[in-house]
Amino acid sequence: MQLSNQAIKIFNFLKKPYIIIVAFFVIWMLFFDQKNVFIQWENYSHLQKLKKSIRFYQSETQKNYDLIYNLEHNPQFLEKFAREQYYFKKPNEDIYLIKTQYSE
Repeated sequence: MQLSNQAIKIFNFLKKPYIIIVAFFVIWMLFFDQKNVFIQWENYSHLQKLKKSIRFYQSETQKNYDLIYNLEHNPQFLEKFAREQYYFKKPNEDIYLIKTQYSE
């Protein structure tokens, strides 16, 4: 059985112990280590989801701060908010609520 010169060079190159050790180390780190590539990818994905939820809650918090500021400093906004959210009315007014049902 005759091997070509290139195959012999590759085989001789792979016989060197440091190449075998490095290959074993890379395979170990990629697949068998406690913090392998797959676990790192899952952690990265989870981190991105958490960052997205942080941005969402920060924006909601800012909206609530703006709402509180407007309720404290703007009487017209306070009246509008009370009428829309809590159905407050003036003494001589009647409020009619019309409920509709949507069929899908």
